[in-house]
Amino acid sequence: MDKLKPEDAFKEIGILRKEVSVLQATINGILSYFGGLQGMSEVCLNHLDLRLTVKRNKDMLNSQLAGQHKIFSTLNLQKKKQAVGIN
Repeated sequence: MDKLKPEDAFKEIGILRKEVSVLQATINGILSYFGGLQGMSEVCLNHLDLRLTVKRNKDMLNSQLAGQHKIFSTLNLQKKKQAVGIN
């Protein structure tokens, strides 16, 4: 393995500082877009609330469909019994 020279280490530090600076600017831009930390928090909470609402609605719809399926199955069974003369 090549030994790291001091000037190479300083170059790496400079590159890392630039990368950190770019990341900080990106984060600040995102926060600014959403109106700061509070705005970002509200966006996250709204997204979570929306996902929970969608899940709740999906569960309710599945429950209603299961109930309807049971009703139709019962009606079909009754029709079959009537067709063969069983009460």
